Amino acid sequence: MGENQHILQQCRACDNPESIFREAFEVFFMQGNVEALYGMHIVATAGHMEAAYLVGLLGMSGIGQSKEDALEFLCSLNQRNNIDMKGTRDALR
Repeated sequence: MGENQHILQQCRACDNPESIFREAFEVFFMQGNVEALYGMHIVATAGHMEAAYLVGLLGMSGIGQSKEDALEFLCSLNQRNNIDMKGTRDALR
C-alpha cells in the first residue's frame, strides 16, 4: 500500500469529511453505487459545500431522493449554514 493510500485510510478512520466525500464521489461516479450518496449526505449536512451541491443536484434529478426532499435539503442547508450554492457551483466548473 502506498503512502497516499495509508494517509487516506487514516483520514477515513477519523471520519474526515473531505475523505468521506472523495470516497463517496468515487464510489458513486466510478462504480455507479447509489448507496454512496449516503456518505455525501452526511458530510453535506455537516457543511461540506461540494457535497451539499452534488446531493441537491442529484436529488433534483431524481437520484437518491425525491425532488421535493432535495429542494427542502438545499433550502435547510442554505439557511442553517449560509452556503453559497452559486459560488460552489462556479468553483466546481
